[in-house]
Amino acid sequence: MKKKNFLYFIILMTILIYLFIETKTAMAAVKEGGMLFFTSVLPSLFPFLVLSNMFFKLDYAKYMAKIFSPFMSKYFKLSGKGAYPLITSMISGYPIGSKTVSEMYLNNQLSFNEANKLISICSTPGPIFVIGTVATAFLNLPASGLIILPSIYMALFIYARLFFKRENHVFMGSNKQTYKKHYNVGKIFAESVSNSMDTLINVLGYIMFFSLIINLMDTTLLTHLDILPFKINMFLSNFIKGIMEMTIGIKGLSELNFISAPIMIGVITFLLSFGGLCANMQCISFISNTNLSIGKYLLSKLSLGLISGGISYILSFIFLKDATLTFNIGMKIPFMFNLTSSLIFVTVYTFTLITLITLIKKEI
Repeated sequence: MKKKNFLYFIILMTILIYLFIETKTAMAAVKEGGMLFFTSVLPSLFPFLVLSNMFFKLDYAKYMAKIFSPFMSKYFKLSGKGAYPLITSMISGYPIGSKTVSEMYLNNQLSFNEANKLISICSTPGPIFVIGTVATAFLNLPASGLIILPSIYMALFIYARLFFKRENHVFMGSNKQTYKKHYNVGKIFAESVSNSMDTLINVLGYIMFFSLIINLMDTTLLTHLDILPFKINMFLSNFIKGIMEMTIGIKGLSELNFISAPIMIGVITFLLSFGGLCANMQCISFISNTNLSIGKYLLSKLSLGLISGGISYILSFIFLKDATLTFNIGMKIPFMFNLTSSLIFVTVYTFTLITLITLIKKEI
C-alpha cells in the first residue's frame, strides 16, 4: 500500500472507530452541522443558485461580457466573458463562482489560461452571509460588514494586478444554447431548481461531515492545546476550526471577549476570504471535473485571505474608532489597541504573505 493510501486508510479508520465509540456525540455533531446549513447557508444560497442557473441557461452571460469587457480588460487583464462568473461569485458566494467557471470552461466559453485565472478570484463569500450572519448575528456590529466585504473585493483587484499577465484570449467555438426566443421558462426554472438542489445537497453533506471532523478534533487533537495559556488556546482552537469550516470557527471567535477588534475583524476576514477547507472542497469538487490547477487555486485562496485580512485590519482603525463589539456571552469591550498582539499579528501576516507571493510567482 502506498504511503498516501495508507494515510487515507488511517484517517478513515480513525473516523470509523470514533463513530462506534462516540456514536451519540457524533450524531449530535452531524445534527449541529445540519442545523447550521438550514439556518444560515440554505436561506442565503438557494435563491442565488436558482437565479444563477437561469441566467446561465438563458445565455445572458454574453450580454454581461459586452457591457463589462472594458472594465475586465483594464482592471483584471481578462476578457469580458470573465465578468459573469466574477459577478455571480460576488453576489452569490461559495461555491457558485467555481461552479460557473468550470461549466463555462467545459462549454468552451473560456480558454484554459483565462479559466485558470478566474478560478482564483471567482470564489468569495456571499454578501448576505457576511453582513447578515457574520457582522450582525455573530459580531453584533453591522458596520463591520461594510469593512469586511469591501476588503474581500479589494483583495481581488490587488491579486489580479499582482499576478495576472495580459494575454490575447482566444476561445474555442462556443456551444450554442438550445434555448432561443421560444424557450420554455417553466422548464428552465424547473431545471434550475433541480440543479440548485443537487448542489445544495452536496453543500449539506460537506458541512455535516466537517462538523463531525471538527467534533473529533475537539476530543483529540485540540485537547493538546490546553498546555498553552487560556487565551492562546481559545483563539487557536477556534481559528483551526475556522480553517476547517469557516462558519463554526467564526462563530467561536466572535464569542471571545479578549481579542482587540482590529485583529478580530482581520482574522474573520481572512477566514471568510480563504473559505475554510469545507467551502474549498466544494469548489474543488467542480474544478476536479476539469484540468484546471487545484494547487494554484489553493495558493490563491491563502493569498486572497491574507490580503483581505490586512486591508480590513487597517480599515478598522480608520472607520471604526468609536465602535464597540458586543459578544455573544453578553460582555462588551471598547475598540482597543494592544501593541504586543498587533505587532505579532503584523509580523506573522507580513512573513506569510511574502512567502505566498514568492510561491505563486513561481507557479504562474
